[in-house]
Amino acid sequence: MYKVKNGLLEKNGKPVYCVGVSYYASYHERKVPVPPEGDRIGEMKKDLKGMVDAGFNLVRFAALGKISYDENGEVVYEGSLADALAKEADRVGIASMIRLQGYTSNPSGYTDCLMVNSEGKEMDTSCWYDFIQNSMHHKGILKDNENCTRALARHFKDCSDTACFLTYNEPHYPSSGIFDYHPDTVDAYRKWLVEKQIMTEQEANTCAPPIARPAKGESPAAWINWRLFSMQALSNFLNHSSDIAKAATGIETMTCLTTDPTMPCNSSRCVNFYDSAERMDAIGITHYYRCNMPEAYFANLDLDMAESAGALYGKPMWLVEYDARTDIPLDRFRRETYMALGSGCKAIMYYQWRGDHTYPDSPEGNGFGVVDEFGKPTPNFENAKQVVKLINKLSDIFIYANKLRSSVAILHSDYAFMYADAIENEGSVCDNRSLKNSWLIDFVAMYKQLRLENISPDIIRAVDLSENQLGVKVLCVPAYEKLSEEEKNMLAIFERNGGKIIVKDSGFCGGYRPTFFQPDKYLSSFELYDALEMCGVAAPVTISGERYLLHQTLKGDGYYVICITNTSPFKKAALNTVLKTTFDFSDAILYTFEDQEGKSLSVSNCTIKIDEIEDGAIIVLQ
Repeated sequence: MYKVKNGLLEKNGKPVYCVGVSYYASYHERKVPVPPEGDRIGEMKKDLKGMVDAGFNLVRFAALGKISYDENGEVVYEGSLADALAKEADRVGIASMIRLQGYTSNPSGYTDCLMVNSEGKEMDTSCWYDFIQNSMHHKGILKDNENCTRALARHFKDCSDTACFLTYNEPHYPSSGIFDYHPDTVDAYRKWLVEKQIMTEQEANTCAPPIARPAKGESPAAWINWRLFSMQALSNFLNHSSDIAKAATGIETMTCLTTDPTMPCNSSRCVNFYDSAERMDAIGITHYYRCNMPEAYFANLDLDMAESAGALYGKPMWLVEYDARTDIPLDRFRRETYMALGSGCKAIMYYQWRGDHTYPDSPEGNGFGVVDEFGKPTPNFENAKQVVKLINKLSDIFIYANKLRSSVAILHSDYAFMYADAIENEGSVCDNRSLKNSWLIDFVAMYKQLRLENISPDIIRAVDLSENQLGVKVLCVPAYEKLSEEEKNMLAIFERNGGKIIVKDSGFCGGYRPTFFQPDKYLSSFELYDALEMCGVAAPVTISGERYLLHQTLKGDGYYVICITNTSPFKKAALNTVLKTTFDFSDAILYTFEDQEGKSLSVSNCTIKIDEIEDGAIIVLQ
């Protein structure tokens, strides 16, 4: 009944908006809704029926069980609970997304395979949220990973009507320290240096990766190369695992990436949205940023980056994990959903259906769930049902509409990110939010200014400018001086082809400057709104009134959808909001999670007035 095709959930061959939840999604023995001694099958049947009754159409769970080799070297899987979950999901009519890998795929029992930190110590496997433990270059582990992924994918294709597979979950390098210095990884790094023509084979054979960021005065090149290699290695590992599952079954795959690309610690964790979007069938992310100011800008930036990465390759974006804590404030749940819908994502999967059973050492006992660990409704339960009901009602509206692009983009550069990390954290080996990164600071500041000017930018790399799939006409560059020479050359070609570039001025007063403007002693930079006007940019939708109302616009065939989110931490509602567009429309209907019938708004000269906006609104224009 359900399948994921071209990255979209389909029901009986028709695309539908995916509204899902997680259930038994973890491989951690203390992150389960019902303990082994409980009535897992009985409770599972109640829970899956509850999901369907609440309007959810997809459930994500893990391929829990035991994996081994038989005497002929064939993979043997014993997973009665996961099998029962898959079959019961089919029976009650809810789609299944199955996570194929846990912390490790090591049925061979290798003991020399764990990742190694910069001090030469094996990683601490007790950290429950470090979801990849083994070196991604250990030949035995790579073979085990292939064999287990292939066997599990085939098993669940045969035993159930699986909609799609998940390749690992929140994959990144370990959170404490710098990784990976396993001998096999170092060998792979040396080969990479030769392939990239950074060193000769003779030079690379004696090269050791740096064990810390460079000291003051040292070149950052070695550190940058080491981290870019590590990022590419993680992406290649994930994409290869995804390819194995799809080749074996024809079933589409994605992963669930963390928000690390918008955080300083990504120099250590090395998560990349664009590599995943290129090779997998959808770009899947997890998202726990708060949706109130000022964090709302990071929340939206992360969504825009993922959506842009997918759009570059014609792939949709999925929110594979979205916040549904057992104690989540009801208004926050509504607000974060308005924000997600406006991002253009094609799936919202709340984490999770039922709270984890509370053990004395539970990582997140009863922390997340629409129902609690005992299966009883949380205070958010009826609220969540109302939210899901409206999403299902407007499914066609959202599934066939995509982000309305403004022709403005911000440059994303892994090189510049790693450069800033290298020179601003002298000699450091830490991986935490105290790391400095001026590239990221300037990047976020530029994004914030654009959003305040009613511009929702795309986030692209220099390499994306040659084909320019997203129709970028104006490129905003946070810190031009930190770019690689290759990136600067790509930007120069973009300019020669008619593109305009706005750079952040590095002077004391800051400001922004189109590169075609020649500064003099009386004038050197502008506010961003002036620079945009000089480049001919006009926001397609503007909101006058409260600046805490952030909005995103989607475009379908003959209609537009504007999603507005109240991001104020203390203002309950905005009054007398005026919305104006540069495009024509004659009808406007406003929906909220509280008023699902829709309210017709009067239209005059491409302008509408909204008397009151509480948590947010969905406005359909035709």
